[in-house]
Amino acid sequence: MALPKQRVSVLAGTLILLFLAGTPASCRRATTEPAADQARAPKDPVIAVVNGREILKSAFATFLRLREIELQDNLVPVPEKEIFREFIVDQLLTEAANKAGVKVSDQEVTERFGSLVNEGDASRAEHLNDFRNLLRIQKFVRQNLVGSPKIEAVEMEKYYNDNRGEFVVDDEVHVLEILVSSQQAAIELRKKLRPGDFRTFRRIAKEHSTGLTADRSGDLGVFETGELPEEFEKVIFRLKPGQISPVFASEHGYHIFMVEELIPRHTQAFHEVQKEIYEKMLAHIERDELDKYVEELLKRASIEVLDPNLQFDWRKSDAKGDQPETNAQGS
Repeated sequence: MALPKQRVSVLAGTLILLFLAGTPASCRRATTEPAADQARAPKDPVIAVVNGREILKSAFATFLRLREIELQDNLVPVPEKEIFREFIVDQLLTEAANKAGVKVSDQEVTERFGSLVNEGDASRAEHLNDFRNLLRIQKFVRQNLVGSPKIEAVEMEKYYNDNRGEFVVDDEVHVLEILVSSQQAAIELRKKLRPGDFRTFRRIAKEHSTGLTADRSGDLGVFETGELPEEFEKVIFRLKPGQISPVFASEHGYHIFMVEELIPRHTQAFHEVQKEIYEKMLAHIERDELDKYVEELLKRASIEVLDPNLQFDWRKSDAKGDQPETNAQGS
C-alpha cells in the first residue's frame, strides 16, 4: 500500500499531522471574538453561528489568508466555500477537544515546533496559540479516535520495500564553516588552515567564528543540492573532502568552507527511516478516523451560515439516501 506523501511547509516541515482536506499545520487557526468586541466593531459581521457560537468575519479572514498562502502554488484554485468548510471543521474539532479537556502546555508547543514559535516577540504569543490549538486537536484525535494502534515491523518493512524511491538521498556534503565580519580577518584565518586538517578547522571555528555554528565548532550540517543558497552551493559543491574554499563574501560576512565528507547518492537503510515510516502509517490511520469523525460532527452540529456567498451543502448524504441538511438561511 502506497501512502500519500506529506507535504512539507515552513511550519510543518518537521511534522506528520493529518487534518481534513490535507490542510497543513501552518494554516489551522480557530479564533472568535466575544459579543462585546463585536458590538464595538460593526464592520466585523457575524458570518456563521456554530453550535450557538457566533463566528466573526475576521476569524475566517485570518484562516483564509493563511490557507491561500499555503495554496499559492496550486495549479487549480480551491474555492473559498471549500476553505470555509475546512474552517468550520476546525471550529468543531477545537470545540470537541476543549469539551474533552485536552490541555497543551507551552513546553509541549516549544518541544514540537522549536524555533518556529520564537520568530519575534511580537508574534510569539500568536504562534503559541496557533500551535497549541493544532496540538490540542492532534492529541484529541490520538486519545479519543485512534488510541495506540499497533503497527507491526513487518508492515513497516513492506512499506519500505514497496516505496524505496521515497528514501533515495542524492549526493550530500558534510560542511564546516568559519564566518567573520572582516575580510582581512578571514584571510588571516585562512592562512592557518591546512587541507584535510579537520581538527584545526573546528578549533579555529569555535574560537573565532561569529556565526551560529561557532558553538558546534563550525559544523554547518549535511546538505543535498538545492538545500543551500545558490551562491553557497557554487562554492561548496566544487570542493572535495578535505578541501578548503577561498574566502567567500555574502550578506552575512566572510565565509570559509570545508567539506568534511561526501556522502554519495544512496537509499537510506530501513533502520534509518523506521520512525518516519511509523509516523506516516500512523498519520494514514489518523486521517481515516478523522474523516469519519468529522462527517459525524457535521451531521450533529448546528451550523447556520449567514453569509450568502459561503452557503453550501457541507453534509454528505448517508447510505439511505437522506438529503443533506441546509442551514436556516439557505432553506
